[in-house]
Amino acid sequence: MSLPQILYENIYSTGTITVTSTDSSIEFDKDNIFDWRTYTLWKASSSANQSITVDNGSARTVNILAIMSHNLFTAGSTISVESSSDNFSGDTTSVLSGFTVTTNRVILKDLGSPASKRYWRVNFNSNSTATFAGIIALGDKLEFPFPLSNNNNFDPLAHTIKSESLRSQTGNHLGSSSSFKELTLTPTWEFLSQSFVDGGLATFYDTHASELTPFFWSWDLSNRSTEVFLVALPPNFSRNFPFAGTTRNISFTFKGILEL
Repeated sequence: MSLPQILYENIYSTGTITVTSTDSSIEFDKDNIFDWRTYTLWKASSSANQSITVDNGSARTVNILAIMSHNLFTAGSTISVESSSDNFSGDTTSVLSGFTVTTNRVILKDLGSPASKRYWRVNFNSNSTATFAGIIALGDKLEFPFPLSNNNNFDPLAHTIKSESLRSQTGNHLGSSSSFKELTLTPTWEFLSQSFVDGGLATFYDTHASELTPFFWSWDLSNRSTEVFLVALPPNFSRNFPFAGTTRNISFTFKGILEL
């Protein structure tokens, strides 16, 4: 069983991005990959192999990749990740070997042991059509030290169907329309160390989550790899991480869209 993970860092948002190609239409700019919006896209100008490289100016630690709102399965893409200290001149390290994409839904890949390099790139190879993606994120994951405390009653797909139903004046059903399925997830942990809560968790909350900016969430990537979602804290979220002796108890509410 994998430990719960959050990806909120994205080195594409802090470095200089170079892409192999970009569609000439202004709405497909490369900067769209790090704005955390699924409906703004980067799109290549052709079906040729593509790379998206980022220069961070100095070494950055990366151990996880996420891609969302893409056509990589339709395009027949194989994805790989590489790092370098000299912009792939003499030093090119394979961090994630090429794998074939099997779905157009969200992709989250644990890259294993953290690697720290100045240059990073994601490669999209063997495409049959022009690649596009709404979010591409490379970063250092926030991994919780142990599984959810509410594993026995946690529903990773808990959602509400946002819809409208119409009836005639005499009560007959005329039709219905579903807009989307809204996730509402409530992960809970008990007895987390104070150092974890005041360290990595506080950084995540203070610099990202408290601004209601989305992030990727996985509760068990090895066994439940399809249950990865882009979520955010809801408006008016109340932070309350009480002490339990020398440890802390925390509970979150995550909101998102069910994508399966």
